[in-house]
Amino acid sequence: MKAVLFVGGLLALGIANGLYFDDSYMSYTENRRLAPWPEWSNEDFFSGAYTMGIDDFLRDRFLYREAWIDLSTKLSSFQGLKTQDDFVLLTTNGANEAVASEEKTTKTAKIVHDIAHYPDDIGMLIPVKPEKGVDVSKVEFSDDYKTNILIYDQKGMTSYVYKPDTVDRLAEAYNHFSDNYLDKLKVYVLMAPSPVAFVDDDYARYTDNQYDAIQQFYNGLEHDIVKIDPYPALAAHQDEYIYFRTDHHWTSLGAYYAYTEACQKMAFEPYDLTAFDELTDIEFLGSIYNLTQSDVLKAHDDKISAYVPKANVTYKVYTSQSTLDYDSVISEAFNIDDYKYKLFLGGDFGLAVIDNLDQPDDGETLMVIKDSYGNALTPYFVNHFKRIVVVDLRYTSKPVAELVNEYGVNRLMLVNSGQALAAESYADILENVN
Repeated sequence: MKAVLFVGGLLALGIANGLYFDDSYMSYTENRRLAPWPEWSNEDFFSGAYTMGIDDFLRDRFLYREAWIDLSTKLSSFQGLKTQDDFVLLTTNGANEAVASEEKTTKTAKIVHDIAHYPDDIGMLIPVKPEKGVDVSKVEFSDDYKTNILIYDQKGMTSYVYKPDTVDRLAEAYNHFSDNYLDKLKVYVLMAPSPVAFVDDDYARYTDNQYDAIQQFYNGLEHDIVKIDPYPALAAHQDEYIYFRTDHHWTSLGAYYAYTEACQKMAFEPYDLTAFDELTDIEFLGSIYNLTQSDVLKAHDDKISAYVPKANVTYKVYTSQSTLDYDSVISEAFNIDDYKYKLFLGGDFGLAVIDNLDQPDDGETLMVIKDSYGNALTPYFVNHFKRIVVVDLRYTSKPVAELVNEYGVNRLMLVNSGQALAAESYADILENVN
């Protein structure tokens, strides 16, 4: 009888899973794109790659998969290394790229982003289970143990791995990309420090110094590229709410201080925050909480305050299936239920265009090439330009040169999180983009 019930249960689960349909393309809990249905080719079919692609597609859409992940990470978080001051370190024991040796992969955390696209959240890994009873103050970490999740003072963040050769390579990739445009456009580069750049001195030993990496990166850029360094402006306000506690992004206020620094380099007078409408007190549990299921973070959740341009705008998002039309670049009308940071620009898209209807027709056009740190920053520039073309190279194969010509771009700005400085994969993208 027990065997019958067991087999019957498996059959029922299989049927339910087969009938379950999920058209999601992104897992915000895991911070990665879900596997798509594979494209047919005879070569892939006979090599087995096609059927493996189907397996990946079905595995990524298993019934109640997100709930199982939440349960798994909740159990893992109980194993964190703790001290008397409530500092928690969740070790991920891994390089912060989606590349690991076969030997390491069997011993370490599951990598939750895929190598096919650059994640601005380098190091966002499902934590492994550290040894119980270890006093974290006595733990020494080798370079392979530098990618960790730190939770203290009711806030969470990922550590940074400093690899000077990778920083140099990324600077050269920016130079290679910018060489195509420096004779026609003003090119700006803004490398935004992530929260770990401001880690308290007591915990600095659990991460490499991201500030040093950012300065090395800027020093490697060509002289004609305008370097926008928001670190001093953010450091001056680091006691304010400039980064989320439960998420890896900066807040709208943090992005504002970076915007004021950018205005100095772009010869603009920055608008005061009073010039924007404010959306306030939107409750938010972000990516760090999703990965750790930390009760500390849950008890100190975030509240989003967003500053919305008062200009009359049209905002068009171009997807592979359709064009989406909006009348705001920051709105609760976006589908933000699964991830509240999508309040800004609606999330990450390959191509989107913002038109300011209050600007004269001969106003300038700015192109912003960004990762998700650019989502909270870009809206501040709406008041300065007739049009803003927003490009995310992770999600589009459209040639940038064609977009520059099509939209008559006058200025080009590249915006990335400081965690990009550990990303070989983003250098790959910039070196090969048209």
